[in-house]
Amino acid sequence: MSIARENRDIKKGRTYWTCTKKKECRATAVTVFNVGAVQVVKGRQHSHAPNWEEVEAGKALANMKRMVTQHPDFPPAQILRTELPKLSEGTISQLPEREQLKKAMRRERVKDQRSSLQSIEELREIPDRKEKTT
Repeated sequence: MSIARENRDIKKGRTYWTCTKKKECRATAVTVFNVGAVQVVKGRQHSHAPNWEEVEAGKALANMKRMVTQHPDFPPAQILRTELPKLSEGTISQLPEREQLKKAMRRERVKDQRSSLQSIEELREIPDRKEKTT
């Protein structure tokens, strides 16, 4: 069940999907959004069994990224300490290494902070501890 969005044709309202395991699987799908529902227009089936642990790992990572934006005072390490024990060993085996998880959460936090800026003046108001010195 590992399908990743490939690209989107805005004019026709279509989204093209391919399997994340492109080298071994040729699964594809084309979807359109019609009256509040997503409809599969055409597609090709996967040539492998679904990896449910990989799916759960993706959900867990998305949840941790959401938590880091909702709770900016919580360091990524703290979120990992609370969330990882909730997961099965198989799911944890599908996640990136601990340091990579922390980096992903930090990037998500920065992306969220940038998107909340309203003006260039806010960008200039960087706290001293965040500024780089040469």
